[in-house]
Amino acid sequence: MSPSNPRAVYFLMALLLTLSGCGDKSADSSLRSNGRLVSDPQAALIWDETAASEERIERMESLRPPVSREVAEALLYVMKDRTQQTFIMEPDDSVFGYRTVEGSFNQPYERVDLRWTAILAIERLALIQALPDLISALFDEHEVVRHFAARALWRFGSKEGLPILVAGLEGKALSNESANRILKEITGKDFGFATDIGWARKSKAIELYRDYIKTMKPLRPMPRMGENADLDRRVRYHVKILGDHQFLHMEKARRNLGMLGDLATEHIAKALGDKDLGASNQQLRAYAVQALAKIDTPKSRRVIVEVCARDEAPPVRSRAALAMGRMPRDLGYSVLMGMLKDSDESVIIAATRALGAMGGKGAIKALEAQYGESGRSKRWRTMTAFSLVRLGSQDPQFGALLAEIMTKGKPYEKAELADLLTEWKGSTLGWDERVSPEEQPEAIAKWLALFRH
Repeated sequence: MSPSNPRAVYFLMALLLTLSGCGDKSADSSLRSNGRLVSDPQAALIWDETAASEERIERMESLRPPVSREVAEALLYVMKDRTQQTFIMEPDDSVFGYRTVEGSFNQPYERVDLRWTAILAIERLALIQALPDLISALFDEHEVVRHFAARALWRFGSKEGLPILVAGLEGKALSNESANRILKEITGKDFGFATDIGWARKSKAIELYRDYIKTMKPLRPMPRMGENADLDRRVRYHVKILGDHQFLHMEKARRNLGMLGDLATEHIAKALGDKDLGASNQQLRAYAVQALAKIDTPKSRRVIVEVCARDEAPPVRSRAALAMGRMPRDLGYSVLMGMLKDSDESVIIAATRALGAMGGKGAIKALEAQYGESGRSKRWRTMTAFSLVRLGSQDPQFGALLAEIMTKGKPYEKAELADLLTEWKGSTLGWDERVSPEEQPEAIAKWLALFRH
């Protein structure tokens, strides 16, 4: 047995440690891999970045269920491109079961074949706890990793990866061939796509796939909270990260949770009342609103309306108001109307913006009455005027205020107005808030016409 063979060395060490039966048990029953104490020799080899990649790939390809939790954690670690990850979840003995290790964009590049082999093993072993990590893998820099992650998600009950596969058809040969193969496999359809058929025929096949995936229903329902303890730990830790005050970490956790459907809704709803999580962390509750808005299911909407909109913190209520503006009118309208009387002006502004998007009987009358109140900020008046114009008010004073901001406003006022106009019409119709009115008369004229109805 050659000492240069890492796999043989790990198994020999495990055998010797088992037979020795002496000394400290925790030391004797463990192998050390990349600084970790690992009792499973298979996990030690998979985790070991000093071992030959071919040995690690062979070990992952040979895995069959059941596997230890250490093997599962090793696969979850290897599947990540750590040059792109903002954080890595490392198992520990804390109440959450994990700790956050800062992702380093200067770490050695993890070979792409290791990453996709780990994902294939996760799919084959049905390691459902990988759901949040597979969502992350949809954003891997390598298209084949993204495609295998999309297939694994589909097997586990999620449609989130299907648009990634269709987008892959527009890539180069390696990308579009792997995407087409997987799409044909999971849809059972062949729309005639091929790498060398010409762009017109490719485009037609892509559109057929894009339309078809909208009709597809997952093979199985997504798991619920309580069905898999390992999955629950990973999702709960993502919720915890929402309140960690590290922007990149929070953004990634919010994105992943927003793509996990009501599995994430259930964990977020529980966390909002948990003293170790949301009940004492305003930042977590505010970010949770955005994740719930992205999930956008009846259950997630109810949590926003019934819990977040009544939060003690104005930033949380404000985000809840904005989220309700994108809901069906029968869900949030009465709550938004009540928010116009909130004690915090930022909440009133958010509710005003949301009502402008939602509409509803009585909204124009309530906002017109609000506009006449004295002692309010210019931003408050601007938002009220904009919502009234958007709702179709014929009073010229509202359009006049917006026109004044568009032509003479301060940079931050114009920037917010541009955001509002884009939300309303899908674009600024050519208006650039950074350019003087004299240089863009046509765009200004379009908006003035809209403001005047």
